[in-house]
Amino acid sequence: MRPTDTVRSSDGRETARSQTERALAVYREQAAALAEMETRQRSDPAFDFADDSLAIRQQLIATIA
Repeated sequence: MRPTDTVRSSDGRETARSQTERALAVYREQAAALAEMETRQRSDPAFDFADDSLAIRQQLIATIA
């Protein structure tokens, strides 16, 4: 994780809760983007869903790993 993303406790250590909260926020944001793309794909048959969906899923896996 980038140092600018860290939240430090009063003794200077990064808290596990802040790491978890950041990871969940990223996951939720990417899951929402994927859901939006799936909705657009269902409403517009010309929308190229496969490429965007794969990219977001790969990003999501990399974020969690």
